[in-house]
Amino acid sequence: MDKINIVDFGLPRMSSDYKRSFFYQLDRQLKMIHQNGGIVQNFSPFSIFVDEETRTPSFQSVYPASKYFFDEGDQRQARINDIRMLSTLTFCMYLAGEEAEYSLENGLLQFDVLKNNMDFTCTYFPEEDLDYYKQIFDDEMKEPIYYSDYIDQKMNSMNTRGNSISLSKSTEAGRALSPKNGEAAYVNYVLTFSIVGTLVMLGAFLLFYILS
Repeated sequence: MDKINIVDFGLPRMSSDYKRSFFYQLDRQLKMIHQNGGIVQNFSPFSIFVDEETRTPSFQSVYPASKYFFDEGDQRQARINDIRMLSTLTFCMYLAGEEAEYSLENGLLQFDVLKNNMDFTCTYFPEEDLDYYKQIFDDEMKEPIYYSDYIDQKMNSMNTRGNSISLSKSTEAGRALSPKNGEAAYVNYVLTFSIVGTLVMLGAFLLFYILS
């Protein structure tokens, strides 16, 4: 499969709704990696790819957590660090948007810098997601908190209030998973192939684990 990194793919220039959909899918993959005993660690935008045919996002490398962290507490902290780094990557993608306020050639900003300047940081995240990212940039986070779970919970909450949970642009959750205009093909592709892409990536991880 031909893959392209997310910078060359042009993710920074895409709409906020598109990015939210993209990071929802990437976060789901991260959660599956963690549930299967893996960690990512490398969140460079040049090390995260999109399949050019299916538009499925994926990480370049996945590592077995047990090989690097023998204590369960350390493994849990490694998963938390993955989530924080994914949130840092997300922020940098918003910052390097259409106005090109930041060049991803410079790498990612430091998590602690963003945490210590939350008034500035919060101005770039979509308003619908602020509650989530305020949790991530909190020193008190003791367990992994996944963006995909946050979106799913919002969808379920809407359902309990009698609203539809279909992925339509009429709801916040729908906008999170639905792009605009010419970007519609992305969601069609990613919802169809994201599970396949994840299984392929997890298969590669298991092979790496066995051979190592």
